[in-house]
Amino acid sequence: IVENADDEPGCIELIDRDELLLKEPGLLSLARAWMGQLPFPQLDLLIIGECGKNYSGTGMDVNVLGRQMLEGVPDLLQPNITRICLLDLSDETEGNATGLGIADLVTNRLVKKIDKQKSDMNCLTSCCLLRSKIPIDLPSDRECIDQGLLTCWQPDLNKVKLAIIPNTLELTHIWATKAAWESVKNNKELVVGSESQFMPWRGDHVDQVKLFPHSTQGRRQHTT
Repeated sequence: IVENADDEPGCIELIDRDELLLKEPGLLSLARAWMGQLPFPQLDLLIIGECGKNYSGTGMDVNVLGRQMLEGVPDLLQPNITRICLLDLSDETEGNATGLGIADLVTNRLVKKIDKQKSDMNCLTSCCLLRSKIPIDLPSDRECIDQGLLTCWQPDLNKVKLAIIPNTLELTHIWATKAAWESVKNNKELVVGSESQFMPWRGDHVDQVKLFPHSTQGRRQHTT
């Protein structure tokens, strides 16, 4: 079964065991071609709503982010992301914060949700210890994003290439700054779905449901 970018079965093929080594490589290439990806070759700041095992075995898909965080394995050339702010853990991951170390800045509330036993066991079993490190944690989404902007090495806020995604699995809808959009506006596969607007907030936390009503976060709220 080969999944498409919407996490749905895109191809189902029955393979005899004697044909496995002949046909499996082609299906793997198809899976890689269909995988969701960020359209930006470079970003100063990427804000991710949630990470969790329900989105990727590594919590956040390293193929989407371009950061391998694995000893002896070079990062991908694209996308090149200077700073990653991660705001929360998903409810479904039940405290397993595998992959947390891929981010640069996180929130206090995320760190408080970490089940250390689950996370440590997962990372020790996979031998991916770099991905298990806890980044600098800050009291709120607002402070996390502010520090991301202050440390992304782009002093002119009008030129900051910033994007926001709900997680690394659901990439159909992405919010981005004008500078980020200008870098990819010639991509015929992208469509502007909304006029510019201010980021929605609930106090000092980003209102992820308003930003991404069709994401896991949005569906979760509608079922509770």
